[in-house]
Amino acid sequence: MRTQAVKMVREYKKKTDREFPEGDLRRAVEDVLNNIGSLRKVSERYNVTKSRLAIYVKRAREQGIENISLKPNFKHRQIFSPEMEQALAEYLLKCSSMFYGLTPKKTRQLAFQFASRNKLLIPDSWATQAMAGEEWFAGFLRRNPELSIRKPEATSLARMTAFNKTVVGEFFGKLKTVYSRHNYEASQIFNLDETGVTTVPPVEKIVGKKREKQIGQVTSRERGEPNPTQVGIICANENALPPVWIFPRIRFDEHRMMSGAMQGSTGLVNKSGWMTRDNFIKVLQFIQRNMRCSKNNPVLLILDNHESHLSDDGITFCKENGIEVLTLPPHTSNKSQPLDRSVFGPFKRYFSEAANSWMMTPNKTLSIYSLAELCSKAWDRAATPENIKSGFRKSGIFPFDRDIFQEHEFLCSSVSDRPAPDVITNQSGGSCIFAETENLDENLIPATDGNRAADETSIPSTSVTGTAKSPLNISNFITPDKISPYPKAEPRKPMRKGRKRGKCMIVTDTPEKEELLERKKPPPKKVKEIKRKVLVESDSSDEEINEELTKDSSSEWEEEEETVQDTHDVEKGGFIVVKVPGKTPFPGRNYVARVERKLFDGFQVRFFKRMIPSNRFKITEEESSFVTFGEVIAVLPKGIEDRRPRFKDSIYFNADLTEFSLT
Repeated sequence: MRTQAVKMVREYKKKTDREFPEGDLRRAVEDVLNNIGSLRKVSERYNVTKSRLAIYVKRAREQGIENISLKPNFKHRQIFSPEMEQALAEYLLKCSSMFYGLTPKKTRQLAFQFASRNKLLIPDSWATQAMAGEEWFAGFLRRNPELSIRKPEATSLARMTAFNKTVVGEFFGKLKTVYSRHNYEASQIFNLDETGVTTVPPVEKIVGKKREKQIGQVTSRERGEPNPTQVGIICANENALPPVWIFPRIRFDEHRMMSGAMQGSTGLVNKSGWMTRDNFIKVLQFIQRNMRCSKNNPVLLILDNHESHLSDDGITFCKENGIEVLTLPPHTSNKSQPLDRSVFGPFKRYFSEAANSWMMTPNKTLSIYSLAELCSKAWDRAATPENIKSGFRKSGIFPFDRDIFQEHEFLCSSVSDRPAPDVITNQSGGSCIFAETENLDENLIPATDGNRAADETSIPSTSVTGTAKSPLNISNFITPDKISPYPKAEPRKPMRKGRKRGKCMIVTDTPEKEELLERKKPPPKKVKEIKRKVLVESDSSDEEINEELTKDSSSEWEEEEETVQDTHDVEKGGFIVVKVPGKTPFPGRNYVARVERKLFDGFQVRFFKRMIPSNRFKITEEESSFVTFGEVIAVLPKGIEDRRPRFKDSIYFNADLTEFSLT
């Protein structure tokens, strides 16, 4: 005989709507015990079933009516009391707010440990699997509607711990200072940020064959190619400037790249498609042209601490044109930046929809030359007055509200909260080291065998054998945070020397500008240890040099240790050898470059390419690039121009360059 598997119903639905209030049931039992009426007449009088009334009358005669409970029986079968379930729910909510939420499986394991530590009666299946059952977990979620299974957003540790009261308070303090200077109106407050747009957007769900393992959807190309960058600029008066795009190209083809673009938008180019210092100055010029800002009509620009935003030339341009720059605290833009709060999310969604619709046409690929049209449509739908207004309001920038963020929003940074360090003396050498003060919160002490036994002694002993029942009301029990303490960072180690962390600052203020430029200078100690080679011109003629270089013979050149100041003093038009790092595992390459401009932390150069197999060099068609002082490995003598027709527009150096393996 074939048997069918019976599926357990998690939520039983009553077949009748009859209810027996505790007061009516108690009066009915008392009437029967006092012989006021028969069992049948009393059940009809109080609308109670005869069988149920007979059960409670029997219990009252055996145990006494004051010793029995007239509530439904399923309350007695609960493993945890309402107070214990509430404590467990609050623990899960706090862990989720700290960005260390528990998975359903971890929650079931914690429930088993919670019941075991409090010596509650549990099913045998819990002890076998060392976790609570799925049926209990489903009922637990049903009894606590504030809980649900959610898919969290991946958040970096730096972003999680950076959003704290101290950092946010400093930002609002500087924002208040800026507002008090010029009394900015809504039309003078701007927010700028960049976001990447890809030619391979995520595909949407489709209708396909059931139980098919792989279902494909057409895309334009494989991932891995450089993506363009869109610069978004919004204003607190609910308006948005046309977008600016940075295309991953060397030459700007306006006819193809800007086809179908929004009126007033502009395009820039860079080999990687990222924002650079030179391109950011062009973006500032774009803002100045659109807003007509000046020292008499200043505007406030709020942006992040990206290196391209903090160049010396960019800050100087802002000061000369009435653009006051306020940077956001590092790693807090997801909360404090209006564009991230309410504009970029809808923009990415609308762009993906437009890109997927574009790809529905057969044999129609999506390239960077189609992005301007699609991005313009998506930006027009995303940068609406409602979204812009909501972004500025939720971030507390406009209207100004320094108390916009609630206490629970700072729980994510509580993981890194540490007591103030004490300075103690090392017994061996007498040097000072840092040590954390003792943690006074017992809830943060991990449960060990010693304190576990101490905790359990304060709990009333309850038998878990035979017909023992779980206690309904426990006024003192081991809470979940003592079983599994809240996450807490380890004691802070002594700080090592390294790059200083970024911070919120008013970049256009002179003191903070000077501090920023001073911070960007390389440390003197490290720079002095760097060795540079200065090549000295040889007395050999051009023909002799060519022969010697091909034979790998050595010309007259000297090697000497050079200080940093010597390396920094390369004049405009001078030639250097630059080490350009390559991607792992490929090593870098050496190039000849001509100094176009000297900056505070490097040079603006134009690269030359070697004319193989000769040892002459010709300038490339690439735009000027930035190199740091650390990438300069040699200073070359003055380049000699070769006037022969076959070597037109090429130069050579009267020195031995064989050891550099120039490209």
